[in-house]
Amino acid sequence: MQLNLEDPQSIVRWWRDCPERHWVYLEVFEARSPQFRGAIREARRSIEADVLFSQRRVDEFVDATQAIWASSAWDGEADAQAPADEAELH
Repeated sequence: MQLNLEDPQSIVRWWRDCPERHWVYLEVFEARSPQFRGAIREARRSIEADVLFSQRRVDEFVDATQAIWASSAWDGEADAQAPADEAELH
């Protein structure tokens, strides 16, 4: 699937592929890509009216993602303290 961030309907079609994850991505795209902000905002208005949209599911997705990262076995501090040639690649 191709995403055209200048086309609100393309954004809506892309969002439907994975609603919770893509809603979060849209927040990032809107914040970091001002050239697409108008189309993203228009798409978000359409999405919020869509029967697939559920802010509760988005919030649950974000909470679950944060919990996974918080409980991750990877300890960035351990690698950050090791010399570059000894650091493990993950």
